[in-house]
Amino acid sequence: MPILGGGREKSADYIWLHESTEQFLSKKQLCDLFREVGLQNVTYRSFMFGSCALHTGIKKPCFAAGREAGKPQ
Repeated sequence: MPILGGGREKSADYIWLHESTEQFLSKKQLCDLFREVGLQNVTYRSFMFGSCALHTGIKKPCFAAGREAGKPQ
């Protein structure tokens, strides 16, 4: 990440960026987590040569007392 991180020198301002990306879930692991919490049609799309991704999922409808939750009566 030298281009994004301010050059080749090990600037303390950008060390956190490298460390946090190393610790974050992979794209597949994040998709699996989305599915574990109940999201459907989980997908992701990579941007910037794979350096970032947009994950999407659809929440199952929630029904309460015969009507869809969150809708006015």
